[in-house]
Amino acid sequence: MKITQKGHGIVPLLLFLGFYEYFIVSHLQFKMNKMSVEQQSSKLVTIFKILGINFLVLVGLLLALNICFILLYEVDNLFQKPFEDSRGTLDIYKEIPWAKQHFHEFENLPTEYRSFVGWRRLAFQGETITINEEGIRRTTQHPSVKDEAPHIALLGGSTMWGTGSDDPNTIPSLLAQALQGDYQTINLGETAYNAYQGTLFLQQQLIHGLRPKIVIAYDGVNDRYLPEEKRFLNRREGQINEALNAFGKEPQQTLSIKNYMLKPLMTFIGLVKSRFQKPMAKKDKLYTQEELELIARRLLESWLASKHLAENYGAQFIPVLQPNSFVGSPNISHLKLSLKPNVKNYYNLVRQLIQTPPYQELRPNFLDLTDVLDGEEQVYIDFCHLTPRGNALVVASMAQHLSKLGLGTESY
Repeated sequence: MKITQKGHGIVPLLLFLGFYEYFIVSHLQFKMNKMSVEQQSSKLVTIFKILGINFLVLVGLLLALNICFILLYEVDNLFQKPFEDSRGTLDIYKEIPWAKQHFHEFENLPTEYRSFVGWRRLAFQGETITINEEGIRRTTQHPSVKDEAPHIALLGGSTMWGTGSDDPNTIPSLLAQALQGDYQTINLGETAYNAYQGTLFLQQQLIHGLRPKIVIAYDGVNDRYLPEEKRFLNRREGQINEALNAFGKEPQQTLSIKNYMLKPLMTFIGLVKSRFQKPMAKKDKLYTQEELELIARRLLESWLASKHLAENYGAQFIPVLQPNSFVGSPNISHLKLSLKPNVKNYYNLVRQLIQTPPYQELRPNFLDLTDVLDGEEQVYIDFCHLTPRGNALVVASMAQHLSKLGLGTESY
């Protein structure tokens, strides 16, 4: 558990001890004014002894308290239940034997910082998740696909990456099956990536030799945040800034009195507070029309950049506005979700702006999937991630769209 609250319980103790020392010194100084030189020398020795003893008592008290708090913290950890992602226990996963294992693996995936794109997952080999050395998740290709078959590169966030699905049931894997071996698909998605990060990662892959025939960008949800003073930012900018601010300060922090004397105490106080304070529900600020337009244009500008990049390498670009629980009319009665009017308004603006310059060049290949999951079937596991069945419905629409554009399997 990451503790973010600051503990201030040590302050009254330090103030009390400070006033106590001040009182003793003042009292003794008053008495010394009436004494001889020999008596004053003797009293000075006594004062320094008292001060030294009090200082040692203070240090000993702090050390004892810290040891107690560390022990209490460790004992508390022993009785803590291991984290379990509640999505894996949903009724819609009851018939899927690998669900709990998938979310256990998902929770333990290592991630590293990557220049320009922000982060990628490290290589991982599990029962439901396989990631290669480049941080790209494994795609299950159609059995009849040939090595010379053209590639489809798929960009997006965690929904494209496949949170909630094992390797064979991600969107790229299911699309490979739907296209019956006519294409090889490659999953370039990554958790929390926005459209601009997808553009940058695509560029890196093209520089390293990838030559897809088609590039599909599956975006919308991760671009819904207002960038405030920065037009382009990612979801982990705060974490990266914290790491940069701490860089080079580790020795001073490690050897500091605060680290040894106060940190365990402050951490324990923060832990106690977090146990008894209920988290405040965050209310979404309703964006203005100008703010919504900024968000929508950021997505469309990223798509334009990806389109021009793909076309420079001879590929067709297909932008897809992804479905989520805040738009359309899906069945989410099994989930506890609050309405997000910002998302619906922002999606409406994307649809409007894509009809206008300079974004209209995206229009011919644009695929709007916001209503593809409408109906009685429950396919959402949270506000945007899907079960394998939900991914299959998305893939069916993608395959049909490719066929209409003359790029897919006609028999699908």
